[in-house]
Amino acid sequence: MSVRNSIITVGDSISDRPYGHGWADVIKRHHIYVEDNSTGGTEIVGDMEPKFIAGGEWSGRRDNCNIAILQGGINDLKGFSVYGNDEDVMFASMTAMINQAKADGATVFVMNVAPWKSYIGWSVEEQAMTDAYNALLAANDSVLGYTLIDLYSLLEDPSTPDTLLPAYDNRDGLHPTSPVARDVIVNEVLSFIAPLIEEEPMLNPIKLWRGAVQPASVSPLGNQLKIWRGAVQPVVTKSSTITGTNNGVAISIDIGI
Repeated sequence: MSVRNSIITVGDSISDRPYGHGWADVIKRHHIYVEDNSTGGTEIVGDMEPKFIAGGEWSGRRDNCNIAILQGGINDLKGFSVYGNDEDVMFASMTAMINQAKADGATVFVMNVAPWKSYIGWSVEEQAMTDAYNALLAANDSVLGYTLIDLYSLLEDPSTPDTLLPAYDNRDGLHPTSPVARDVIVNEVLSFIAPLIEEEPMLNPIKLWRGAVQPASVSPLGNQLKIWRGAVQPVVTKSSTITGTNNGVAISIDIGI
């Protein structure tokens, strides 16, 4: 049974805290629970899939989340992989994770592989594999019932195709883990999950009637998720309107938190 406003993330060094400066941790600041299972160097095949599917190490963690964000793939490419994968094998393992998350009742988002041509280990063969895997993700979202988060287009340098925008590059051409890139990814994720985040009720409304003002009603407005694309971090606000009378005069007080 999934819990509202809770996310399970699966990923490699693009999402891992020591590399990514905690973009999942930034999500947590919006009163959203995040079960982060990202580890640098891990592959979709052989690492993420067996831990994620039924009976795996992360089985119990999945049950508590109503949103799943799945990221990975760079370590599955032949120059990095210890399993000798190709794009079809990668996609099959990602499909297994997608189907498992859906069976758990989660809404699923999948991130594709980001640009990495500036990396010293880049090759034409592995770029072709990157393109093929990303094409499989783009072609099957409606078939498998997930939403694609297109990191490739989001982070690519328009003036130098297949490379990271310099502001996003963590100096190696491979990791879009600069603080600017982190904020861009956070904002992109929030733009997708915002419709799924339920408003949290005000369980204990603030009482301001120690003097003559006695509220007749309290109208909670709940959470407002404000999203910008770019480097500005989104914010969450809470507010209420308290109405009452003071010596027979109607009073309305707006409270922002």
